Amino acid sequence: QFLRELGHEVTGRSASRPPSLRDPADVYHSHHFGIAAYYLALAGAQPLVFTSHNPFLVSDFPVPESRLEHALQRLVLRVADTVVALSGREADVLAERFGVARERFVVIPNGLDLSLYGPGAPRAGDGVEVLAVGQLAEYKGHRFLLEALAALAPCHPGLSLRLVAHQHGLRAEL
Repeated sequence: QFLRELGHEVTGRSASRPPSLRDPADVYHSHHFGIAAYYLALAGAQPLVFTSHNPFLVSDFPVPESRLEHALQRLVLRVADTVVALSGREADVLAERFGVARERFVVIPNGLDLSLYGPGAPRAGDGVEVLAVGQLAEYKGHRFLLEALAALAPCHPGLSLRLVAHQHGLRAEL
């Protein structure tokens, strides 16, 4: 929306319908490893900007990966005109993992304008509420949060947890 308001034409594409290079674009930007990124890299789309958004690649969480998938991911990182990392650590880890020069990365952190937010209205009671926002997925570590809260609860009456999620894979288990 922001780019449209500035007068730019923005066309979204889906991996279910790969982009046509016959309809040239000013910039091709793929936000995830997958068929669209691989297609753009193999087809020679230029200029190509890539952002991985994959927490598994920069974590210690074990992720099975085929040699083909690793090779395609490396190709994307090598042929992209710019690779966007969300942190310096992500850039360092991806560069080392895929043998890509660190200089190919630009860091644009996720963020928000904190001046738009402030403390909420005072709440009744003396309890503390912990808010956790994110997918209910094993790698997010909600189990550790629940274990920590259970250990703290006897010393902190009124301690509560609010979970906000759009994917509920572990809801029943947690």
